[in-house]
Amino acid sequence: MTKKSSKAYACVAYRIMEYERNGQSEEYLGLLMEMLHEVFNEHEIIKIYHQNICIDSFQTLIYDKNKKI
Repeated sequence: MTKKSSKAYACVAYRIMEYERNGQSEEYLGLLMEMLHEVFNEHEIIKIYHQNICIDSFQTLIYDKNKKI
């Protein structure tokens, strides 16, 4: 994982926490980053980060791999 992609994973996870307003904790941030890592590859997460796409944890869980971002 590159520095650019790790920053993108962290920032998108933080955006999810801000969007959902369920509180912020290191545990939840770690859970979200793990979930994002399982669903999106490095190129997809960088694209999500740069385009400021807002997603929530539910959208991440039901994400279709065949669908283009």
